[in-house]
Formats: sequence, C-alpha cells, structure tokens
Amino acid sequence: MAKRAYYFPHDYGARNDPKIQMLLAEYGVAGVGIYWCIIEHLYEQGGRLPISAYKSIAFVLHVDTNVIQNIIECSGLFEHNDVEFWSSAVNTRLEKQKEVSQQRRKASETRWKSENKCKRNANAKQNDANKRKEKEIKENNNITHTISHTSEVELTQDLRDNQNWQENILMRFKTTKDELLKYIDDFELEQKCKNTTHANDADIKAHFVDWLRIQLQQHKKEHRKELTNGKSKQRNYEKDIGFDVGATSAEDYSDWLQD
Repeated sequence: MAKRAYYFPHDYGARNDPKIQMLLAEYGVAGVGIYWCIIEHLYEQGGRLPISAYKSIAFVLHVDTNVIQNIIECSGLFEHNDVEFWSSAVNTRLEKQKEVSQQRRKASETRWKSENKCKRNANAKQNDANKRKEKEIKENNNITHTISHTSEVELTQDLRDNQNWQENILMRFKTTKDELLKYIDDFELEQKCKNTTHANDADIKAHFVDWLRIQLQQHKKEHRKELTNGKSKQRNYEKDIGFDVGATSAEDYSDWLQD
C-alpha cells in the first residue's frame, strides 16, 4: 500500500494518559517514541498490521522483538488477535479521512456534471437573444470563479496544514517555520493578484517550491548588494577623512598620523 503523505494527529497531553505513563515507567521516553513509530506505521499501512510484523518493526527501531510485543499486547494501547493488531483511534481517524475524501470526490463530480450541463444548455440556446446569452455566460463565469476560488483556498490551506511537507521544505531551504508560513502568505496573495489557479495538490506544491527558490535567491542577491554598498560607503568615508586604505607599511601610517 502506498504511504500516506499527510500528517496524523498527535493528541495534546498524551503523556498524561495512564497507559502512556506506564510506558514511561517501564521503558522511559524511548517507549513513548516506539509507540508513536508503531502508530505511524499503522497509518501508512491502512490501520492494521500482521503479528508477524513484530520482528521487522523491532529491526527498524533497533529494539528487541519482546519490547515490541509487550508494548502492543500488554500496554492497552492497541488491540490484537491471533493474526493482526490495530489501534481503534487510528482506524477511527482513517475512516473519517476516507469519508472526507469521498465527500470531496462526490462534490467534484457534482461540479463537473453541473459544468457540463451548463455547457450543453449554452450550446442549445445559441440562437437565443444576445442579451440572454450574455447573461448566461456571465452567470457561468461567476460559478466557475467561485469553484476555482474555493479550490485554491483549500490547496493553499493544505500548504499550511501539511506538517510532513513543511519539514521537508524547512530542511531543504534551511529556513524557519515562521518564515515559511510568511512565504506561504505572500505566495497566496501573489497568486490571487495574478488570478492563478492550480490543478491539484502536487501542482501548487511544485509551483510554491519554484517560487520560494526564486524569492530566496533574490534575497541573497539583495543582501550581497547591501554588503557591497556598505563596504563602498566605508571606503569613501575613509578617503574623505584622509585615511589611506592602501598603506602597506608602518612608515606610511606614521606619515598619515603626523599629518
């Protein structure tokens, strides 16, 4: 199964859960880390994993297989049978994600059918009065603009919400999260001004990465220019006060001081 590219929720205050505290007591912070790694693996694999996966999980996390088995079967944080194990919380959230995805797909299909119907009606009424035709075209353009605007808002919001993608960008461009969010705001404003739309999530992410690279390059050029101008002003100032920046001997400096 393909790995999910989206982040999964980390419950606030999870460390205060008695079951998590038992992990802390027995394995320390490493136990909690192992727990969240298993949770992440469940998300990636659709919510369920076979019991036979204990060994491979232990190998990846560099711990003993008994540790994995104890955390899964004895901590009360997972459910299991003789064949597989799972987390009810993970499956609930995956099901919710599935429902949201289906709702979005149905909404997209509805919009597509609606747009096609409008086009068919427009073709059937080509011989109508020009005034009526212009009115219909204007209404259709308004509908299309609203749909496009809503889609762009959702796509841009995903840039702000997708934590895994943000971490990759932060490591790639060596910037801070606050700076990245500010760049996303600037990017959104610029795209609105240009009335730019994107086909899907991958399209807007690729566009943003290219846009961010250009912005950072421009900032570097401006910074170098400021440094160059600063050095030039310093040299001019030294010349104005009579300081010979080309002096290469103690005698040269001595003559300048005596003057």
